Amino acid sequence: ARPFGRDESRPYNFSTGHDGSRWRWKVARPTGAVDLEVGLRAKSAMLPPAAPPANRSDAQKAMQKANAAFRFETVANLGADQPWEGTVEGEGTLRFVVMGEGVFQAAAFDLGASPTAPERAQ
Repeated sequence: ARPFGRDESRPYNFSTGHDGSRWRWKVARPTGAVDLEVGLRAKSAMLPPAAPPANRSDAQKAMQKANAAFRFETVANLGADQPWEGTVEGEGTLRFVVMGEGVFQAAAFDLGASPTAPERAQ
């Protein structure tokens, strides 16, 4: 897995690794953090080319379809009293959001079929 848009000047609290058919993830809890949301967007989150919508109603339906395709499904919502680690299966984009008083961190990882699989273009 590789992170998207990594800021090298900031501490990095997120890690992933492959374990058979599953991806392991772990988040080191920064001081003040109390909530972790983990989400997964399926690799198939691509929309095929389409003709321009004929009317406003069709345009709104197309927008709703696009929003649904790019939505992250919640994998875990964890509090400060729980271990911030787990596993997911499949390919896609794994997103972590850490929140707390004065704390907000987010990261997204591109999960391929395996650690040695070619990575997708961004």
